[in-house]
Amino acid sequence: MDSNNKKHLIVYFFIAGFVFYLLSAALSAIFIVALPQDRDWCLSGSDIEIAANDDHRFVCYQFKSAFEELKYYHNKSMVQRNSYVLSGNILVAIIVTVLAFHFIPKWKGKELASDNFISAVFLAFLISVIAPLFFSWLLPPPAEWFPQIFKDINDAQVERELEILRSL
Repeated sequence: MDSNNKKHLIVYFFIAGFVFYLLSAALSAIFIVALPQDRDWCLSGSDIEIAANDDHRFVCYQFKSAFEELKYYHNKSMVQRNSYVLSGNILVAIIVTVLAFHFIPKWKGKELASDNFISAVFLAFLISVIAPLFFSWLLPPPAEWFPQIFKDINDAQVERELEILRSL
């Protein structure tokens, strides 16, 4: 593939971006197990401003029950797991894109520009982060059209985690 050919870049963005959108949806359904919280799970809490980046975070001081507190901390760990899934997607996208736009053309003897590697990494970021956002805006939520097996896997994992938390 040629990184100077706009047609190659656009086709790669849409095809690879859609593949990474599907991969992200599948991995989220399998590895991210968010537990539903009751409406009144937090009896007392407040928003805390994080000074470094003008961000706000809600902190609960008093939970409705110990079970709701366990679910809250479990969901917080799933946020961390989501960052691992996203990092893995970005790493795979970088490997695939650099292979397709830098190493394979170089191996075939094509003369490459010095910034070809950097542009391939940028394109990898686009297909692993920006394209899934674009497709999530364009398409209905994956829960509506994704194969039912992913929903079943996620539901079974939620039930298993709830049983584990109940037994604690």
